Amino acid sequence: MYYFSKLDEALEIYLTLHGVKPVSRIVISEDKLKSLNDFCASIGLNFEVGSFKIINKSCIIDKESDVSGSFFVYFSKDENLALEAKEAEEDFNDDRVGKLLGYPNCCREFYTQNYKNAKSYGNDFAPLTHKDTVHFNFYTNNLMRYFGYALIHHFPCRYNCIQSVKLAKEVLNLLEKDNPQMAYDIKKKLRNPIFFHKKYGVIAFDETKKENNIVHYKKPLLIAANDIYNTFNSGNNFIIGKKIIKVFKDEKLIKEFDKDVDLLAFDFS
Repeated sequence: MYYFSKLDEALEIYLTLHGVKPVSRIVISEDKLKSLNDFCASIGLNFEVGSFKIINKSCIIDKESDVSGSFFVYFSKDENLALEAKEAEEDFNDDRVGKLLGYPNCCREFYTQNYKNAKSYGNDFAPLTHKDTVHFNFYTNNLMRYFGYALIHHFPCRYNCIQSVKLAKEVLNLLEKDNPQMAYDIKKKLRNPIFFHKKYGVIAFDETKKENNIVHYKKPLLIAANDIYNTFNSGNNFIIGKKIIKVFKDEKLIKEFDKDVDLLAFDFS
């Protein structure tokens, strides 16, 4: 039996089985590859394994290397589409890969135009999308993917992108029919505010509650130990002002951050 390490990976397979996505792509460690044959045969999916090995999330090495790593694996009901996605990726045809993965046209264009700029942010497009966004629609919250929660699996051109919202609503509606509790849990997670730091990445929260302009939280979610995480871990509420983000422990101020300089705020609703 194959087990997915994160919920959003399982959701990718689910969406491919239901025809929402022509192809899904997941990074799978090489020690799990042997179990894919039986798994895919049991659910009626075809798959193709990428021709290069990935280590440390972004370094590509020869697939025959003795160094342990992971591979891109492409899943589809149509074996030709799985192969096409694999070959398009290896040809660096980002637009074709995105189309096969079901990403909206506007977001594929945004990706290709900003690929080089995103390298400054650890290959995350969130700060670039932030610049062009006025309203942060929770349906497009792809930042929670780091913790296994997402309705979309691409970088949206804006966090109120009409086509991304449409796709996410289709996904949520499908989930609500098959697993209402899961749909509720994902929706709740995606409505939480998120911060982004250029060096440390995402600072998210397991659960929040807003009272007037004060956001109470139980705990921050950890990607890696860092000073920003430690600050929020020492507190239990914050205020997002026009220029300043303030972190408190009860009523005691712990630290202030310059909004849009030290931290980007994604106030999803």
